[in-house]
Amino acid sequence: MKLSLNPALSVLSSLTALLVGCGSTSSDPAPAPTPVVPAETPAEPAAKPRTLVEATVQPTSPVNLLTDPGFALVAAGASYSTFLAFEEASSAPFDIETTLDSRSPAGFAGGTALIRPAGATDTKSDAIILLTSVLGGQGPFRAQVWFSKSDAKGKPATLATDGSAVAASLTEESPEGKAYDLAPVPEATRTVSGRTWVLYRAEITSPLTFGGFFVIRTGEKGGQVQIAAPEVTTAEIVVGAAVRARAGAPARARATTSWERSAIRRFRAIKPVLTPAGFRVGR
Repeated sequence: MKLSLNPALSVLSSLTALLVGCGSTSSDPAPAPTPVVPAETPAEPAAKPRTLVEATVQPTSPVNLLTDPGFALVAAGASYSTFLAFEEASSAPFDIETTLDSRSPAGFAGGTALIRPAGATDTKSDAIILLTSVLGGQGPFRAQVWFSKSDAKGKPATLATDGSAVAASLTEESPEGKAYDLAPVPEATRTVSGRTWVLYRAEITSPLTFGGFFVIRTGEKGGQVQIAAPEVTTAEIVVGAAVRARAGAPARARATTSWERSAIRRFRAIKPVLTPAGFRVGR
């Protein structure tokens, strides 16, 4: 007697056997997982130490007798309240460049003047004269300014303090009047980010009855000079007493030099220019 199997039942039996086989468990232990070794990460370079600097809302004392200590008005042209600059040898006008550097003594509040004579090398440059007018009074007065030296490419360099690199003075209003030299203050020198700033200062006890001039001369020894925070204050203004707390020895009066007299005459020759209300530089 022959039995005939239904093909559908045969396939179903095969699938059932397969599923039962898959569901069975083995007595062998499961293999141990392979440990994961984290990849080595490169060490981070050590962070450079931060340097804290002082900053003010103004480049100088609020009772500064100079009108433009932040050199913001030099782009507007020569006027009786801004700094005038010219080449000493040729008397040709010199354009003052300005730069903003929060690390300078002017801080975040004002610009610094960059004196970069044309064709200057690391050893030779044309002397440049800068000056601006100062309100007068009975005094005493304190005059000061910061200088920094760069090579011909603008990299920080050592500033010679013997008068060959820079010189500054406060003079009387007349070209034939007296002048008072500003001298370096070594203990006030500051270095920030590789750049050294040297403070020049003078204490003047004599009156400037008719006002005067703040005069700066860069030398012929090459490179560039940065000038920051020029200032003249007087004890006659009460709120300015704080800036005179550390008064030094009074500066000695001397006769003005030929370059000071020439600069004063040029400045006094500037003709008054009426500026419309609302005028802004660059308009």
